[in-house]
Amino acid sequence: MPLPAYMDTAMKPLFTSLTFAFFLAVAICLPAQAKPHQTADWIGANYTPAYACNQVQFWHDFRPAVVEAELTAARKHFGITSLRVYLHSINFEEDRETFFKNLETFLEICDRHEIRPGFCFFDDCHRHKDIFLDRPTEPIKSYHNGRWAACPQDRDRDPKKLERFKPYIQEIIRAHLRDPRVRFWEVFNEPNGSAYSQALRRASYG
Repeated sequence: MPLPAYMDTAMKPLFTSLTFAFFLAVAICLPAQAKPHQTADWIGANYTPAYACNQVQFWHDFRPAVVEAELTAARKHFGITSLRVYLHSINFEEDRETFFKNLETFLEICDRHEIRPGFCFFDDCHRHKDIFLDRPTEPIKSYHNGRWAACPQDRDRDPKKLERFKPYIQEIIRAHLRDPRVRFWEVFNEPNGSAYSQALRRASYG
């Protein structure tokens, strides 16, 4: 069955470019007696909706109809059962109520399509400054992924205030600790070698 026009213009590049490599760095260790997860039916991808240039826009300008259409297509055409989804401290700190509401709506959409997402809290990739909740993120010429938001932003990276991000992780996980719709929690995507990132990764607020 051919993909609809919407898929051709937005969804097909989004999913095929990922090559369906699904990299997990689970933040919660399994008990010693626990058996390994059965992952044979995990078919996954990183996911950011087509309308969003980064994860801040994803959660702030949340568009359920777009997410619904994309996940319908992902499940139907690609058999997706898992997603790796990025969060950002900006959304949590500056518009917490909206963020939690949108997160719940996202989980409801995923659940309807039998897709279980996992969530990543921090990321050292790409743009470390000039990402804000209340204004567009302008592209930078010749900068690959120049609108993707490193988390936290450099303006918030004070080594004396690592505890700042403790509520960000703990409140989100606490709200979904026993939630079967969530497949995993990931502390940090590609932490760089900086002392700050390593300290933040080690803290992890478990």
